[in-house]
Amino acid sequence: MFFLKKIYRKFTNWRWEIGFVDNSFAGLVDEEPLKVHWVELPFRDRWFADPYILDYNEEEIIVLGEEYSDELLRGRIAKLVVDRKTYKLKSWKIILDLPTHLSFPRVVRKNGEIFIHPENSQSGCHTLYRYDRKKDTLVDGKVIADFPLTDSVMLNYKGHDLLFSTFIPDSNGNTLSIYEHKGDDLKYNKVDEVTFDSRIARMAGDFFEVNGKLYRPAQDCNKEYGNAVIIQEASCDSNGKWHFKSVRRMTSPHPILKRGFHTLNHYNDLIVIDVKGYRYPKIGKMLESIRNIF
Repeated sequence: MFFLKKIYRKFTNWRWEIGFVDNSFAGLVDEEPLKVHWVELPFRDRWFADPYILDYNEEEIIVLGEEYSDELLRGRIAKLVVDRKTYKLKSWKIILDLPTHLSFPRVVRKNGEIFIHPENSQSGCHTLYRYDRKKDTLVDGKVIADFPLTDSVMLNYKGHDLLFSTFIPDSNGNTLSIYEHKGDDLKYNKVDEVTFDSRIARMAGDFFEVNGKLYRPAQDCNKEYGNAVIIQEASCDSNGKWHFKSVRRMTSPHPILKRGFHTLNHYNDLIVIDVKGYRYPKIGKMLESIRNIF
């Protein structure tokens, strides 16, 4: 029985892929079909997800993301260098490795420095790191919230230093919590929450603007974690209450990996996404279909 379970897990396991989108933000809101350049990876024993763009030029794109290997079975934060002409992976390295699972390495740029606050909910708190360019690693970890936050995104809105996140144990639920950093307080504290009619609270990436309107990428977790990405128009009323209106739902645009669409991020005008699907598409889908019958 153990052997059969092991075989089942192997062939129904999924993998993730990263892609760069040619569409503009206005095109995303206007429901244009996504035009994506998928990153070609040479691995069979690991995948990369939760992409954030660290930097780019005409020759290459530098991305931070979660690296997940079959050997370790937990996430680490990796830096990937992608050729911008061929979209092949040129190099990669681990820049943060902890005993607990790491993912979603959100990038913050402030006063010429770069900071990263990855998801590390297994630690029970949320930590901000400084990116040391010379050492090419994350250093000086500082706890900024005493909560097991999941896929957190910061936003400076009208002078308010905010953080939007779900948290364990209901990370894929319908409640989005809003935290604020005030004055000399070193940590973010909860100031509000928004409850949705379905499981779409979890953040899928950074806020962006189109024609003066603010938008939030959200995860549709109604079927499963990272099932689709929903773009929501975001607004804050005079009482400081946030409101979100869904304007588009996007499923995976990948030709094979159709099981999920998890992240939509950007730096300047460059947009990056990730999708997931069965590692062995035909066998995996068949085995899960058989299991659902019983």
